[in-house]
Amino acid sequence: MTIDKNYFLSRLEKGENIDDIGQEVATFMNDAVEEFHAKSAAKDAEKRTLYNNIVSDVVRLAELEGIDPSLLNVSDKDIDQLVSSMTSVFQLIKSATAPSVQTSDDQILADFLKVFH
Repeated sequence: MTIDKNYFLSRLEKGENIDDIGQEVATFMNDAVEEFHAKSAAKDAEKRTLYNNIVSDVVRLAELEGIDPSLLNVSDKDIDQLVSSMTSVFQLIKSATAPSVQTSDDQILADFLKVFH
């Protein structure tokens, strides 16, 4: 289903009330936002768990090397920064490896000329 002018027009032509249609669309949107946030929170929780596991493994490795594990105290804030930093690194890798779109010479010139308007 595509929601555009014709979507609303066809429903109005069937005698439906625009307020009812709008409320239905708003409900769909709110449900989608809620689901998006829930999925995002679950993904973030999984990331935090994985990074906590990595940190625990590094602390254990340090301990095996004779380093006092209390010297490697990692806070929740540190984990948050690690998650944020690594997410940025992965986004950079993703964008660097994405197929590039070739821009024609005409498009480059047109974009350049737009600067002066």
